[in-house]
Amino acid sequence: MKPKTGEKSDSTRLKRQNESTHERLIEARFSQEERDADANRPQSGGALRGPLVAEFRERGRVLPSMYHAYVRRRVKQLFEAINQGNAEPVLQLFAPQFEHSFLGTHALGGSRRTAPATREWYARLFRLLPDIHFDIKRIWVSGAPWNTIVVVEWYESNSGTDGVRTDNCGIHALHLRWGQATQLFICPDTGPLISTLARLAKSGNVEAGAIPITDSVGPE
Repeated sequence: MKPKTGEKSDSTRLKRQNESTHERLIEARFSQEERDADANRPQSGGALRGPLVAEFRERGRVLPSMYHAYVRRRVKQLFEAINQGNAEPVLQLFAPQFEHSFLGTHALGGSRRTAPATREWYARLFRLLPDIHFDIKRIWVSGAPWNTIVVVEWYESNSGTDGVRTDNCGIHALHLRWGQATQLFICPDTGPLISTLARLAKSGNVEAGAIPITDSVGPE
């Protein structure tokens, strides 16, 4: 038996009211969290700042799912830039105070907290693995713009500087606050990476065996 026209319209109206109520509850929760975080809000944005982040800041009216989709799209663009040998979009992402870390004790390992050291790290990455390419498997995003966690699972391939093709897997773990990165941890499977660096060093690439770049240690 088909519902009457009036019954169908009442059902549709009730559904819209429930959706609207749900959205208002979400907005109220995020608005309260924003007020709590307002004292720590930076005055300038980073590479992820865009219309959705601005909308969240001004009125708190963008739902989390929309913001998370925006972050996933921008993170994919950052990986595409690295695949093209361009680290500038990533470097522009960092907040004035940040930590950039790579798992392991080797030429690409260690932690950096200054822009010059981090820029030199990416320069070394491209010198050692000039055709490095990331294929993203999946991206997880959680949190609001003032406290966002991003985890990226990826496959990576390169041919080093000796033409030997190898691949690896790992994750990036990223913390964002108002469009700026405060922490980036890069965690590959260190076994294949160390083997690749040892092979490159054996073939004559001295930098493959260098000590890690840190804030006080430049390239050898």
